Amino acid sequence: MSEETKTKMKLLKFSLAGDYYLLAIDVISEILRYQPVTKVPTIPEVVHGVLNLRGKYIPVIDLAKRLVIDKDIEITEKTCIVVTECHSEDDNVTVGLIIDEVSDFLEIEHESVAPPPKFGHSIAAELIEGMTRIDGDDYLILNVDKLLDLQQLIELLESLKDDEEAQASA
Repeated sequence: MSEETKTKMKLLKFSLAGDYYLLAIDVISEILRYQPVTKVPTIPEVVHGVLNLRGKYIPVIDLAKRLVIDKDIEITEKTCIVVTECHSEDDNVTVGLIIDEVSDFLEIEHESVAPPPKFGHSIAAELIEGMTRIDGDDYLILNVDKLLDLQQLIELLESLKDDEEAQASA
């Protein structure tokens, strides 16, 4: 590997709920055009459904809901599913992430990535790998390992379910 390759970071730029985000390309298995998913009853909304990917069913996460963006996803001809893996102590699970649109593929210097800002006790900082400025605009680089941490995702799903049950009984 050349010295130049070591200092570069390859990123996918994509839109989600009107904003742009970045994700390291090396964590992406493939990018698919949106395909209808099978809805699974009683699963919180953050899980959009399951998709049959070459004979294997994978959960598809609504990335906007995972990032707690209060906006429903609008499926268009540009909507994509980014296929990646989430890890636990015992297992690796293939997962799809719904995004609005692939915008660009970028290559930036590692030195241009700043650490995420401190948000106090918010979980938001954990989901951000870093920030960078490209052509005068600032972008968040999402941390897919934290975003799809199985234990954290299970806890999120359980807390969302508890919140929904509390609202239903109120």
